[in-house]
Amino acid sequence: MPKLTDRELMRYKVHTLTEAGHSPQQIAKQLKKQVRWVKDTLKNYPDPNHVQDKPRSGRKRILKEIQVENMLDYVKEHPKIKRRKLPAVLKKEKL
Repeated sequence: MPKLTDRELMRYKVHTLTEAGHSPQQIAKQLKKQVRWVKDTLKNYPDPNHVQDKPRSGRKRILKEIQVENMLDYVKEHPKIKRRKLPAVLKKEKL
């Protein structure tokens, strides 16, 4: 299973407790959530293997994750680089 965020982990716990036979009221009390939240979670995420956040609308990322990681690595290696010079250096380095 991929690494889950705190929110996704709570959803997974709801499914685990439901499968163990706990009622929504018991789950809400144990997780310190409202009963409505537990019921909504079960309704919106019926499959316990798919508790990840759903894709949202909005602006798509300009850089790929690997590009961001490479850029951060470069900046860590060259901490005195000027912000304005960074795009040209990254283009030259093909990062």
